[in-house]
Amino acid sequence: MTASANPKKDWPAERYVELAERLDRGLGLQVVLIGGPGARESAVARSIVERAAVPVENALGDGVRRLIWLIGAARVVIAPDTGPVHIARALGVPVVGLYGHTNPWRVGPYKAFERFWVDRYTDPGAAPDPSATRPKLGRMELIGVDDVIDKVTLSLSHPHPHPHPVP
Repeated sequence: MTASANPKKDWPAERYVELAERLDRGLGLQVVLIGGPGARESAVARSIVERAAVPVENALGDGVRRLIWLIGAARVVIAPDTGPVHIARALGVPVVGLYGHTNPWRVGPYKAFERFWVDRYTDPGAAPDPSATRPKLGRMELIGVDDVIDKVTLSLSHPHPHPHPVP
């Protein structure tokens, strides 16, 4: 799980706490927070670690090789529109993208399957518009924990072979 450099793209931190607990208890997944070493991202990560009732590893840092190694070892990456989503996709790691502020049909992971996105950018009942570029404020808050758990469960049940050996 990760945050972005742009707070408008971020999913609310309190939802990551509930998500971490459900991933650990319900799906048996170890939760690792990844991202850059910025003050805002670090504060959010510390808050999640302190508030979660399950172990959550804070692995934020500034080493690109370490970030790629962590992503490559993941069973699934859950993130908003950030670099780790694209790195995970390139490594063949399952991605659950959280999209509300930006258009997943335009900026989503390369050759990703939209059934693994949580798309709140597209209005309910509307057809996706891959050419839409205008960010939408307040849409990340429309993504619920159940939405993410559903996509994680679907992603874990779908074969995603790693194309490269993981160290």
